[in-house]
Amino acid sequence: MQPTLPAPRVRAGGLPGSSPASIPLGGRYSQSQVAASAGGLAAAAPAGSAAPPVDLINVDDLDQLGPLIKSLLKSGKEDRYMDQLKAYIAVQDAEIERLCNSNYQEFLQSVDQLLKVRVETVELKAQLTQLTEEFNTAVKSSVDKPVMRAATPQIYANLENALEAVSQCLTVLDLALRANSLFAARKYYSSLRCLDDIRSKLGPIQQFEVTKYLGECLPKMQENVRMAVNADLRDWFVTVRENSRAVGQVATDMMVTATRRAAMSSNGYKGSRMSVAISAFGLEDDGLQNVMDNDQVHVDFKPLYQSIHIHGVMGRLPDLMAEFEEQREYFTLAQPAGWSALEPYLHDVTGFFLLERTILNTTNQFRSRAAVDLLWDQTVANITNLVNEFLATGDDPTQYLRLQAVMMPFIQTLQMYSYLVNRLVETMATIFERYTDLMKQSCSEKLHQAVEEDDCVPVTVHSPIEHDSYKSRLHVSDPSDTVPPPAPTPAGTKPPPPPYPRNLPYSKVVPTAADLLYAFVDGYYKFATNLASADTGNGDVPTVVAAADADDLVRRSVDALMMRYLRDPLGAIIDASTNLAQILQILVNVAWLARLAGALERALMEKRLMPSSSRVVLQAGESFKQCRKTAEKRIFELLNHKISDFLGLAEYDFMPPADVARSKMPSPYLRDLVNFLTTVMYSTLENLPSEIKTFIYFEAFDHLANGMLDLILAPTVRRINLAFVDQFATDVTFLERFVNGLGDKNVQDTFLVLRQAVTLMVAEHPTEVLDPAVAHKRYSRLKRSVMVQLLEKLNNAAGMFAHRADKAKRKEYETVIATLKKEIARSPSPTKTARAVGGSA
Repeated sequence: MQPTLPAPRVRAGGLPGSSPASIPLGGRYSQSQVAASAGGLAAAAPAGSAAPPVDLINVDDLDQLGPLIKSLLKSGKEDRYMDQLKAYIAVQDAEIERLCNSNYQEFLQSVDQLLKVRVETVELKAQLTQLTEEFNTAVKSSVDKPVMRAATPQIYANLENALEAVSQCLTVLDLALRANSLFAARKYYSSLRCLDDIRSKLGPIQQFEVTKYLGECLPKMQENVRMAVNADLRDWFVTVRENSRAVGQVATDMMVTATRRAAMSSNGYKGSRMSVAISAFGLEDDGLQNVMDNDQVHVDFKPLYQSIHIHGVMGRLPDLMAEFEEQREYFTLAQPAGWSALEPYLHDVTGFFLLERTILNTTNQFRSRAAVDLLWDQTVANITNLVNEFLATGDDPTQYLRLQAVMMPFIQTLQMYSYLVNRLVETMATIFERYTDLMKQSCSEKLHQAVEEDDCVPVTVHSPIEHDSYKSRLHVSDPSDTVPPPAPTPAGTKPPPPPYPRNLPYSKVVPTAADLLYAFVDGYYKFATNLASADTGNGDVPTVVAAADADDLVRRSVDALMMRYLRDPLGAIIDASTNLAQILQILVNVAWLARLAGALERALMEKRLMPSSSRVVLQAGESFKQCRKTAEKRIFELLNHKISDFLGLAEYDFMPPADVARSKMPSPYLRDLVNFLTTVMYSTLENLPSEIKTFIYFEAFDHLANGMLDLILAPTVRRINLAFVDQFATDVTFLERFVNGLGDKNVQDTFLVLRQAVTLMVAEHPTEVLDPAVAHKRYSRLKRSVMVQLLEKLNNAAGMFAHRADKAKRKEYETVIATLKKEIARSPSPTKTARAVGGSA
């Protein structure tokens, strides 16, 4: 709305053609001065000629209005003056009508009042015109009749008083018009100042109707100003409510950005992120300024400050404070529709309380800290209740991650601006505890399912990409699990077949467990990192979780998951199963799980929140190694039991007739045993690592060799002859050929004890065993007690015949047996040696 034009004023220069000093302002007019003014008017307008144009619209000095009107009357221009005045009034009416089109009801009421004042002003001017005419008559009479000059001082005094009153009324009316103009221009404080000026100038002229009416309108005009300010404040409330979410989102985004920037500059110490983030975010006042005024949002506090100022000037500030408190309390009553609407609600809350913080910092006792804290406590209670409702039903860990990503920046932002967040931090600790339990429960259920559904069959890969995918899932490097580059193909030959498809050593439970455990660790630290980094070192604010406690908790959780849901069920299967292939695959799996435990230790060291040079140790790694030993022992038990079953089928004739033709074929039970071992080795043991296969081979063949030797050394076998030894030698040769065909040098000597036993039994001169050099070379694996038993059984068979050769051989046997027994008697037994060592200790 454009300001109204000022009311017409009489110029301080006085009448046209007269000097400023010709008529004194505010004093009495002497007769000579009146005569001089009349003479001046006469000179300005001679008789019979047109009077010079008089600019009545731009007259500035009201004190000169009387003489000016007198001049007009003498020149006969009063009609022209009235026409000019009506034209000016019409122009001003049109201007006022144009300015009033902005639908300000209070302004229209004020204009109506001013129109009434204008009507009375016109009437006053008419009276003034009439008074001027009477004055002119009196002046003319005083000039024509000098005898009347004695009465003119009282007339001049009355006229001067009238002019002064009119001048004061016009001044007040001018201020009223100016107040309305300032009101229309929304300069409310200036408008109030004008109204105060009007009140101060009404005292001397209160007897007039126009000023009395104007005095009665002043309270209404002041109320109009207050209502207009309140209307602007209500609009500001609406704008602020619309911008609160944007303010909160900007502040939250700035905190997240500052936290990430601090994480990159904190040298990996996540516990110091928050203190660095505060410095990166900015101090409180500067941070608030940045949040309120940026490219995304701008909050103008001018309407609020103006309202506070106006109400303070009017003495109505307590009313404004009560209304403001009511408006702000209404916000805390609003509840989000559900936990899914929590993020925009938290943005609203953040913006709301950052605005409150700004008002606290920039006003003087307009808002009390206690009132803001009460609103904050109510809002925290609403948020806590909503979170508790979610905790009662939420069972998806990903929803907890989303909740944490929303809550932590909110808590950090409000904490930075000195709001008490203890209860929210405690709520986050509850959320973290619930999230960890859900993660462990989900991981444990899936691990249990993976063990239950594992078919104990090696994983088959069909391409290098699939192979690399499995290796990357385990994060474990194994030289045996690699594909050598293809060798160059000689010209004229077919290239070798591709290495795929091929079997990996482990079954599907190993990569599945790796995926689940790595996902558990990653998910845990996704949640825990922000919680631990929220510690500012302020003892008044509880920490959600200490960095060291978080690291220890995840270590113990991973340990528990691996031992309870992998080691224990696999150990139970090992103890209960009689399926050799299943146990062999479990043996390989637990070896890889032990490696996986080592890889998880390295991952935990990389991700831990508290920097430390100490090594993270999972007890599960050692537990899997023990489980591997249990599996090996179980495999040996099953294999040895099977070998013992085959040995039970042996039907040796220890005293076959010497003249019967003997077959050079190995014993049937050995052929069946070798067929069984061949099947196991090329099917069940094919995918085992070489060191495990060698160990199994060695234990199985050693058990077989000892078992075959025990067949001869059995107490029920009292004698054996060379015909049996010949058959037994055939069996030993058969086994040696079988072992040599495996291509494993580590197991080629497992039947050496049998070969040395055969060599002793077929020796032409048994006394050679008494030669230390020969004994060390040929019989190093045979114990002297075994030699004695074998020679005794041969000696018993030789005594049955009366041939001279048999008698000579028997004598050698007896000599060797006696000598060996003496050596055995001189040698301390293992038991006595152990006792002697224990006693000396």
